[in-house]
Amino acid sequence: MTCWSQLELALKGQSLDVQLEEAAWRVAGGRYVWQLATLRPAEYVPGLVNSELTEPESQKLLARYRLAKRILDGAVTHPMVTKQLRYLSGPQDSYRVDLHRVLHVLRDANLDWDSFCKSEGLEEPRVPELPIGFIMTLAERLKLKDPNRLFASPARPQLALVQDDALLRSFLPRVEFVRAVPHLHDTLSCRRGAGARSAIRFWG
Repeated sequence: MTCWSQLELALKGQSLDVQLEEAAWRVAGGRYVWQLATLRPAEYVPGLVNSELTEPESQKLLARYRLAKRILDGAVTHPMVTKQLRYLSGPQDSYRVDLHRVLHVLRDANLDWDSFCKSEGLEEPRVPELPIGFIMTLAERLKLKDPNRLFASPARPQLALVQDDALLRSFLPRVEFVRAVPHLHDTLSCRRGAGARSAIRFWG
C-alpha cells in the first residue's frame, strides 16, 4: 500500500492506466520495476537482500493493485501503521556473549561458572546467549570497567559493508529513529567523506 500510494503521488494529475511490460509496469510514459527488499535480522548485523519481481510476480502485484483500487473506490492511501521489527523495538531479554571472555574474567576474579552461579543463587546454563539480568549481575559483581567486553563481537566476515542508503531506508518505516555514528577511514576520499557526513546530517 505504501509503495502504491507513493507511485500515485509521484504521478499525481496523470493517467494511472497501468500496463504490464515483461516484469515492469508501464504508466504515464514511465517504466517501473518492482524490487523486494528482505531484511534478515537473525545475523550479527541486519542483512538486506534485494530481488526484482519476476513477470508472474509483477502480474500478481498488478492484479492486487487493481483490486485494491476497486475496493477503496480508486483511492490508495498511505497506511498509518507499519510492520515493526520486534528486535529493534526495545531492549532484548537475552544477548549473545563471548563465553571465552566471560570465563576469562571469572578466572581473573578466582571464580568459575558454577561458583559464581552458586554465590548469586542463580541457575543458568553455560550457553552463548544469556539473559540481560545475568550479564548485568556478572558485570556488577566483578566491577568491570567496561561491561561491553562481555558481549560477543562480530568477526570481520560477519560485518556488512554499507555502500548506499538501501538498508537504512528499509529500517526507517519500522523503527522510531536511526542514528549513524561515522568512523571515516583515513583513506576515504574528501569527496566521499563529505558525502557521507551530508547523508548522516540529512537522516538525523
